This record gives sequence, structure tokens and C-alpha cells, in this order.
Amino acid sequence: MDRVKRIFRRVLIFGGIFVFLFIAGYITFARFATFSDGNRTGKISKFSYKGVILKTWEGTLNVGGHEGGTSSNEWAFSVYPGSEEVAQKIKEAMDNGNTVNLHYQERFIELSIWGDTKYFVDAIKIVE
Repeated sequence: MDRVKRIFRRVLIFGGIFVFLFIAGYITFARFATFSDGNRTGKISKFSYKGVILKTWEGTLNVGGHEGGTSSNEWAFSVYPGSEEVAQKIKEAMDNGNTVNLHYQERFIELSIWGDTKYFVDAIKIVE
């Protein structure tokens, strides 16, 4: 019976280690692996700090529509928690009605603890 207990204990320990390493690898991949990066230009139409417990900066960029039409093409993005400088610049550009060029990174995986989208803005430039 002691042998069965030792085997069961080892299975539990190694299983727990495997699960921990899998979750740690998944979160690391989600945070640092990028699918693409690029730029989008337009006017910020919405930017808010939302969430109940985990608050994130979320926004939409109006990248234009059809000429003479009323439809617009809006692109949703997030800003990483801790990037307060970028968030402040986006708020100022929105308040001033500036056209902006946003540099973003697209992630493979969307985790709500960092934002509601897979697109994370890491730099902003005002377009003259």
C-alpha cells in the first residue's frame, strides 16, 4: 500500500509541476509573442479606462470611411497596463481633435487582464 501512495504522490507532484509550467508558458507566450506590428492613422473616437477589478485602457480609432458616405471604419485597440504615458498622450490628442498615428503590436492571444483586444498600442505620434 505504501508503494501505491508513493506512486500516487509522485504523479500528483509531477502533474502539478506540468500544469504550472504549461500555464506559465501560455501566459508568457500571450504577453510577449507578437503576430504583427504596424501603424494606423486616424482620429481617436473613444478612449476609456474600463473594468471592475482589472482596469484597462480601451479605445477606438476612426480610420475614415467612404467618401461622401456616412459609414466609418473604426478600429478597436488597448493600451498595456502601466503605459500611463501613452494613455495620457492619447487622451490629450483626443481632447484636441488631433489626427494620430498609432504604433501597435498584434498578439496571438487575447487575455482580458491586459485588454479587450489583441491590438496593443505602444507609441503615438501626432500627424500634422
